[in-house]
Amino acid sequence: MNWPKITGYVGVTSSVISIVSQVASTIVPEQGYHNQIYDMLRWSSFLWAYAIFTMAVYLSKTLERPIHVVFGLATALLCLSLRAEWGYGVGIAYSFWAYAKLDQKPGNLPF
Repeated sequence: MNWPKITGYVGVTSSVISIVSQVASTIVPEQGYHNQIYDMLRWSSFLWAYAIFTMAVYLSKTLERPIHVVFGLATALLCLSLRAEWGYGVGIAYSFWAYAKLDQKPGNLPF
């Protein structure tokens, strides 16, 4: 496995989710929160759950194993049910696992 490539993919995924959560918390603030940090964490947990589920669908289609959708859905729900700080860790761990699975077969990762 090419761990530098996998780490790069996870880093890009994490960075994009962080940037989008910051923009979303600025555009659509929650009424009860007066601190943008809590709003960013709330948005990041939603985005991590979405990223996990879409990665599970892609993984299931690419590897032709439908069980990955069930595992991804369970992981996304776990990410939503935990506190945002723990959900972030679940998202990172799932991303490493999913990109490692995709890297096992040549041609599944674009670069």
